[in-house]
Amino acid sequence: MNIKTIKLTTAILFFTGSVFAQSGYKLSKQIALEGNGKWDYLKEDKKSNRLFVSHTDRVHVIDLQTEQEIGRIKNLHGVHGIALAPEFNKGFISNGSNNTVTVFDYKTLDSITSIPLSTEKPDAILFDKSSKKIWVFCGKSNNASVIDPISNKEIGTVKIGAAPEFAVSDKKGLIYNNLEEENAIAVIDALKQKTLRNIQLDKNAAPTGLAIDTENKCLFSACAELKKLVVIDLISDKKIAELPISEHVDAVTYDPERKLIFCPGADGVTTIIRQIDRSKYQVLEKLSTPAGAKTMALNTKTHYIYFSTASYIGQTKNIKPGSFRVLVYKN
Repeated sequence: MNIKTIKLTTAILFFTGSVFAQSGYKLSKQIALEGNGKWDYLKEDKKSNRLFVSHTDRVHVIDLQTEQEIGRIKNLHGVHGIALAPEFNKGFISNGSNNTVTVFDYKTLDSITSIPLSTEKPDAILFDKSSKKIWVFCGKSNNASVIDPISNKEIGTVKIGAAPEFAVSDKKGLIYNNLEEENAIAVIDALKQKTLRNIQLDKNAAPTGLAIDTENKCLFSACAELKKLVVIDLISDKKIAELPISEHVDAVTYDPERKLIFCPGADGVTTIIRQIDRSKYQVLEKLSTPAGAKTMALNTKTHYIYFSTASYIGQTKNIKPGSFRVLVYKN
């Protein structure tokens, strides 16, 4: 057994020998929102203390101080994600149904324009501060569209790999993107607009949610099919820990101040993991959350966490009309 194997085994044993503690998170409020249909990513706006919530044909905007809806961006088409670029006074929304990106005014929330993409099925979207470009990851065409936030034009595409999912930036020139069907994480040079390499994960990993710890140079990738959170060392591109999570996890959120990792599952369990150090982790709690709450956001000021979900009719997957809401958990 080599040293790397010992480190990984130690991390696993640290989990299996522990007793679940409590994080202190409790459901505090449910914010009812109008509209029916599916939902996807939530986006915290730290600068303006707002929360953007995707919801089929609209994005709800919530004031995190009052916990009330203060605006709505309408006429969207299968919305997935929201990217914010305050320095350009703009926001960008990926529309998966018609292969476009909606541009809106960051302050007023008024729509500015719609950008047609040459790619297919835009999903995850982010503003990369190093390249100062909007990156849109497209699940059907297996690539990313790159948008200039000044001209509101697609200026290029980058080949990535099969079924790109969530992506994060290290804010120093690299973007990491989960490849669900390739069981890998793509490493992308944001300035050169080029995929450098893949970090290979286990067979049938199907990585979805992704978060980054820039201080400790670690990635947290939710491997949905294996029901594991995998920790990747960004120095060596090697796995240094793995922990069990619940089913159908579609997001990972990291709180760098409290050293907590959140993995929300559609089965009604959010796994909360404590980071002891960069190679040791402990499952702190299996927090009970409503079924369908598989994406989330963190308020980095208050440490409150937010989930979007709706109720289902009986045991079916049919959404109950008028039941969409955002759940606020506080500790």
